[in-house]
Amino acid sequence: MPLAAELFDQLKGASGQVELNATYDYVAAGAIMRAARLSLVGNWRRPNIEDVANTLDELIRRDSSDLGPFVGAWHSWLNDVDPLGEPSLKVTEQVGATLQRVIAGVNPRNGEGANIDWTAEAKRLVELLQAPRHPGEILSRLRLWLSQAVRDRMTGPYGDVSYLEPLARTRVGTSHVCMGATLNYDLCVEQAFESAGYRVCDGLGHWLSHEVMDVKHSAAHIYKPHGSILWRSVDEDTFSFWSAQEDGEPGIIFGGRNKLTAHGPFLDSLLTWRAGLEKCRNLLVIGYSFGDDHVNALIANWLRIGKDSKRIIVIDPGFSKSGTGFAGILHRNSNEARDPDMDSRGRLILPSHRSVHIMRRSATEGIPKALALLENM
Repeated sequence: MPLAAELFDQLKGASGQVELNATYDYVAAGAIMRAARLSLVGNWRRPNIEDVANTLDELIRRDSSDLGPFVGAWHSWLNDVDPLGEPSLKVTEQVGATLQRVIAGVNPRNGEGANIDWTAEAKRLVELLQAPRHPGEILSRLRLWLSQAVRDRMTGPYGDVSYLEPLARTRVGTSHVCMGATLNYDLCVEQAFESAGYRVCDGLGHWLSHEVMDVKHSAAHIYKPHGSILWRSVDEDTFSFWSAQEDGEPGIIFGGRNKLTAHGPFLDSLLTWRAGLEKCRNLLVIGYSFGDDHVNALIANWLRIGKDSKRIIVIDPGFSKSGTGFAGILHRNSNEARDPDMDSRGRLILPSHRSVHIMRRSATEGIPKALALLENM
């Protein structure tokens, strides 16, 4: 599966529509400039496809943005891409009603209409036409196409995903239930588990049936707090399983600086996974960059309670300890930390109390070693 940074390049010029390709280039150029500026302070990272989605979201909402009143003038090129769009349907109807009322009140044969306050009517029309307008069509079309293009590229085929099969042996506490969560939209884990003979549940069926997502039945539970390519979104609170014969937007949280939302099945997926995690002493993390604050907070709260008896194993050859974020906190409590070390409150962290084990290996190599380590804990 392509990474978010790889999709940034792959989707360039891929829409098949000249105006969408040009708009993509315009937004992508802004993401590159932002990355270049960050590099000047030593914080560079390669721009990715979610940077493009985030920028599109901000541009689409720019007229209603909280920062809008403080922006003296948007970049002049933006008018070439999105000249504010057409007046909204409601404004159009109000203008039409005003004109109809004025015209109906004028009768040139008998002089009726002479008492109409033309200045007031003209002022009202000007006010209506200057009302906030909805964003132009191109930005909205590009935003929808991006979600669909990402979904298409996550559909597969996936190749050999058998290295994920051993994860089906994990259990929630002392129960016989297998449960995990993935922030990816693809079906790699599901395919691996099904190939190993496990029935898989992602929780959407429970949500659609107005049932509580739970981990009581025998299927392997793979919760998806950011959605799945199998999900289809009609609006914020109407979802179904994907059908190629039906229109709709992919049911994924794509872009968005804060991916925690109360709409749809996403929050239920996250909270159900948290409930299962609270019954566990060990957490296995594979390839997660610790870039989502709400997921980090969930893990931090779990680790905080009964910390001395809990362990996190992180499998990631590129785990980054830089910065003062959650990844840095985990690293200071890991097997890679210098000895001795202090926590954020200045308290000594002894090797025996370190709760994080970092494996700088690929998932293929790291998963068997991590499971063997868990069995010996």
